[in-house]
Amino acid sequence: MPPRRPTKLDPFGLPLEPQPVPDDNDPLTWDQRRKVNILILISLMSFLSQFLAMDISSALWSLHKYFGVTYNRASYTIGSYIALMGVAPFLWNPLSGRIGRRPLLIASLLGTAATATMSGLSRSYIMIIIARCVNGAFAAIPIGLGSVIVCDLFYQHERGFYLGIYMVVQITGAHMGPTLSGYIYKGINWHWCFYIPAIAAGIVFIVVAATFPETLYSRNVASLSRPNMTLYQREYLRKKREDGRKLDTGAFLRPFMMLRYPSIVLPSIYYAVTSGYANFIFFTTSSVLFHHYYNFRTWQIGLLLGLPMTFGSWLGEFGAGGFSDWVTERRAVNRSGKRIPEDRLYAMLPGVILAPTGLIIEALCLQHRTHWVGPGLGIGIASAGFQIITTVTYAYTAECYPRQTSETATILNFGRQMFSFCLGFYNFHFLFRFGVQTAWLVYACAQVACFVPMVALMLKGAAWREQYPGPDWNLDL
Repeated sequence: MPPRRPTKLDPFGLPLEPQPVPDDNDPLTWDQRRKVNILILISLMSFLSQFLAMDISSALWSLHKYFGVTYNRASYTIGSYIALMGVAPFLWNPLSGRIGRRPLLIASLLGTAATATMSGLSRSYIMIIIARCVNGAFAAIPIGLGSVIVCDLFYQHERGFYLGIYMVVQITGAHMGPTLSGYIYKGINWHWCFYIPAIAAGIVFIVVAATFPETLYSRNVASLSRPNMTLYQREYLRKKREDGRKLDTGAFLRPFMMLRYPSIVLPSIYYAVTSGYANFIFFTTSSVLFHHYYNFRTWQIGLLLGLPMTFGSWLGEFGAGGFSDWVTERRAVNRSGKRIPEDRLYAMLPGVILAPTGLIIEALCLQHRTHWVGPGLGIGIASAGFQIITTVTYAYTAECYPRQTSETATILNFGRQMFSFCLGFYNFHFLFRFGVQTAWLVYACAQVACFVPMVALMLKGAAWREQYPGPDWNLDL
């Protein structure tokens, strides 16, 4: 019987989670430069997906005139994309567990380039809605797999930091969309708001096809490997791995099965509500609000929307991923090495305060017609809070169920996208009837109310998790 490998420790002296396998194919054993290169590529792909979601937001007034539809219906060009980006991972993520991450990412870039071009070529409202739906389905692949790939590459004690980098780049795509597209629209026309991202997707496709490796790795089967194995023995292990990951109908239902766990369902609800009321709300309303209160043009709207959100997100990330890793590790050291995922939720508290506060600041400034710096400040504060909540939520759920990261990421993404999609159906009616101050105050209160169950999770989450048996799939990851 071969000797047992010594347990490897992290910088805090705690056992690495998961323990690496002495195999060059194990992504955990790759050198840091290679891991960071992969992180940059998947972050860039997610940036493009989010950029395409929101790049037309500052030109919605132009779409409303071009297609001859109401402003509310023009906003469905964003909503349809977001809806498919929320639903499609239920198909893509289970497939990635069978065929791997790399083939789907390559297909995503090709599909994104083609359907973004179709969106720009659209000459009717129905055509652009169809193109945007298909575009959103392809763009969902890196959004659904991004956090999964980060967990493929990095150990538990560093996932918060690297998930934070990934999430802030992804969200920056949505923030920079209105800013850059405002200038594109001003200099050319709204069609090029789709053509330019399509060209960018084509360029990234070439890089990914040439350099992006497969990160899906079966740790249990590969751990059986021994030095000096014959080619036949290695092929046998490879076949055993593939046979153990056959795709069936149940794989597509697994994300819903994760909803039985309080550690998944409560953060998903809170994250969805915060995403809608501290992030997406600005994309759908800024064009009409800033035009009404300040008579801003498209490019000015893009600047006032995109820059505060971008700076707010990057500032917020300084108090999110790496800080949550530090909080978790320090508290684990103080209790003799026992890690409890709920420790990470304490790092979320600044975001819980900042997100609704920023929304209220924007409402008061608009209601009282202050200088435009006021609403911009409110947007930036809310964005900083939302960034903290985003990173900590993804890191927490990944730590609770590390082998089911694909399913938990699907649920988080679905909740975020569908809540934001539904927001478009009632928000303008509510806003125009009661005014921005009342509407935004209600949305801020909704965020606070949805955090109350999270307090119970912080106190009782570990005990609740012991009451429910963990999932019985992906145990080889």
